Amino acid sequence: AGGNSVDISGINTDSQELSLEDGELSIAGGNSVDISGINTDSQELSLEDGELSIAGGNSVDISGINTDSQELSLEEGELSIAGGNSIDISVINTDSQELSLEDGELSIAGGNSVDISGINTDSQELSLEDGELSIAGGNSVDISGINTDSQELSLEDGELSIAGGNSVDISGINTDSQELSLEDGELSIAGGNSVDISGINTDDQTLTEVLAAGSTAEGTIGIDAVQANVEATGLSLKGNENSGILVKGNEVAIGTLEVQPGAALAVRSTTGAFMPPLLTTAQRDAIANPQAGMMIYNTELNKFQGYAAGLGGDEALDQSFTERDNVNFLWNDGQTASQSFTAGADGLLSSVQFNMAMDIMAFQDVNATLEVLSGGDVIATSNALTFNNIGLEWKSFTFPAEATVESGEQYVLRITLNSGDVMIGFEEGGGYNGGSATLNGGGHANADFQFKTYVTPAASGWVNLN
Repeated sequence: AGGNSVDISGINTDSQELSLEDGELSIAGGNSVDISGINTDSQELSLEDGELSIAGGNSVDISGINTDSQELSLEEGELSIAGGNSIDISVINTDSQELSLEDGELSIAGGNSVDISGINTDSQELSLEDGELSIAGGNSVDISGINTDSQELSLEDGELSIAGGNSVDISGINTDSQELSLEDGELSIAGGNSVDISGINTDDQTLTEVLAAGSTAEGTIGIDAVQANVEATGLSLKGNENSGILVKGNEVAIGTLEVQPGAALAVRSTTGAFMPPLLTTAQRDAIANPQAGMMIYNTELNKFQGYAAGLGGDEALDQSFTERDNVNFLWNDGQTASQSFTAGADGLLSSVQFNMAMDIMAFQDVNATLEVLSGGDVIATSNALTFNNIGLEWKSFTFPAEATVESGEQYVLRITLNSGDVMIGFEEGGGYNGGSATLNGGGHANADFQFKTYVTPAASGWVNLN
């Protein structure tokens, strides 16, 4: 203003090149200005309502410029902005920044940090479908080309490792307390998954432990043991140092690992006893095809019993006493008369006779029963006998179940009056050496009733052993 003008339209005012060196700003083909004293780095740019300003300087309206739609592209280390310049960042390591997370603050090495404490970083759900690994609310990665099945797990000193990956210390975890259960072919572990093993043959395992000659296996049985070795050394199950079960040939030892000479079965114990089968009479008689020598304990009779094989035969007189010098009477129901005797033969006591008559003063039929006792126990009871003869006669008591008697053993014959009055032939002076008479529980020294016993030689059957 207030001066002249110059036409510079023919001059290229855009092609001069600015250069800055050591604070000296120069323009090609022109002068230079020292700007070293000017802080060219500390101006602050601000953008408000499309107005771009520089601190301590002017402002430019850029509201008409689309400052948001430029597209960044990176190719061979050259970062470019659409419609603008590019910068070579190939020398910058864009991959080596280290991420760290502390107290919800996510930081990148040499850069800024972001507070992600308000973001739920734990609740994303991972899913894998057709080789695509996805995170809920995020992106997905195709891992179909990665072999996710071939990693090998190893556990050493409580450290669980996966081949080609990291390791986890599980020494503090109780890995032994899970409970296995098997139901309907499903094998399950407590707090874990289950596996269907119904298709697996769990019954077909074969034991192949073979007993070597001269050895005993503790806690094992050689199912496939060579027969010759078993016959030579025996098969043993060892309990403690000197006891167990030994099977050798036809001999069995229980409670010892030594065969007992001459014994097919030997049981040794200082704390227990041998117990045969405990059977009732009905259970005993239900044994199919009993064999001579079998033994049981009859729980009804409280007797040890054995099965004896006899020849059988006809009934024969065994014991008798026929002398008489008097009679004795039973007048009241329930009164008893007893005579003891010693058997002279083994067999079944088939019948017993006493010389008896009805009391002529009563003129009432007599009814009486006979019991056979051994050691105070009743071993047989006769059928009830009724008679009304006036003179003494030998009257026979028979048994629905005959008692077994053994030669040399003493037994008692006890008559019980059920009704009527009876007199029985009696010898005051006695004379029978194998027993004596008792009337109503009272003994008669050197006195005997007249009696006879008949024994049938035993056929095969169960006999009392005590």
